[in-house]
Amino acid sequence: MKHFILLQAAMLAGLLAIPNLASAQPTDLFACSSVIAPPCASVGGGAIMTACDRLFDIFYGRVAWYPLRCVGPITIAIETVAIPTTQFPLYVEVVPRLEPPAPCGNDPGYVVFIAYGVGHGCGGWETSSSIDITDLVPIGSLYTIRLHYFGNNFGSSPATDCIRVTATPATSALVSSGWGNVKTLYR
Repeated sequence: MKHFILLQAAMLAGLLAIPNLASAQPTDLFACSSVIAPPCASVGGGAIMTACDRLFDIFYGRVAWYPLRCVGPITIAIETVAIPTTQFPLYVEVVPRLEPPAPCGNDPGYVVFIAYGVGHGCGGWETSSSIDITDLVPIGSLYTIRLHYFGNNFGSSPATDCIRVTATPATSALVSSGWGNVKTLYR
């Protein structure tokens, strides 16, 4: 029995020493469209220079960043500015990665945050509360953050520049337990 417990402890230590496969894809995102174009964008509608000499992009349709690995709840922050033609909101969607993936395509997405544009001329950050996406995307699975902009001849969604997605990794009972709690499982 003692050898069996030692063998189980050695197996547990070996499993903890294996690199986490979830680290193969990023879990956080920070990107600015004024610096690097998004990997997927429908149509660019131009750009606007704010009163503080900042460049914000105007898009129509979908813009997406991918792939991100789900490790738990996320917080989304988008740098926006309301321009004179802002009449529509900006929808922020989480899109579970399907095979084959089509992040700018018509894969079903779930609206998790709505931005309206910061009203003063310099722009600013609109930040969501913590969003638990694990009901939409299982832990360890890939997903896409997709922004859906609206526009017509009379108005548009707010102009944007940067997006930040911050993941809060979920903790398991084993990780939060001390070694003493693990030992009691095998007594």
